[in-house]
Amino acid sequence: MTLTIDEFGRCWDSDSPAFQNSLALVPEANRRGLPLKLDTLTKAVPAVTRLRAPLRSIYYRAKKLARTQTDGLKMENAELRADGGNLCVKMEGLRSVNDELRKEIEMLRGQVAGLKEGSEGQREENRKLGGVVGTLKEENEDLWKDVQALTARNEELEARVHWLQEVVQRRNADLQLAKRQL
Repeated sequence: MTLTIDEFGRCWDSDSPAFQNSLALVPEANRRGLPLKLDTLTKAVPAVTRLRAPLRSIYYRAKKLARTQTDGLKMENAELRADGGNLCVKMEGLRSVNDELRKEIEMLRGQVAGLKEGSEGQREENRKLGGVVGTLKEENEDLWKDVQALTARNEELEARVHWLQEVVQRRNADLQLAKRQL
């Protein structure tokens, strides 16, 4: 296994497939991979030293930002604690309202149970009355059929009476004609 540093400062195992794939992407003439030797490592030390100052300033800036954010979070935390106290008071109020509502629900359940018992009795009466109503409907239908039959019979009798009146008038006319001729 041999280590190689490319032009971007990345360290590669030259036997690894990733390194071989990266070589395939770069033309042969532009490859600058160097075998990693002690000279190369000594050249890299000043570069690290040059990076220390910017890294240090970035570190202190990040630390300062973290401190200001921590202060902001502490203030937010204090506000949230105050809100939490208010929420506890509200929660107690809501619990008392909840208890009252539970009592009211229990009372309403008792009323519903009473109404269910009353409705069962009413249903029994309705069933009995339904039977009576059914028989009354049947009787009513029978009576309606009788009324229709009587109406038809009445019309027949009226037609017969009308015919008999015509017959009587004709006979009276015949009798009067016969009396006149005598």
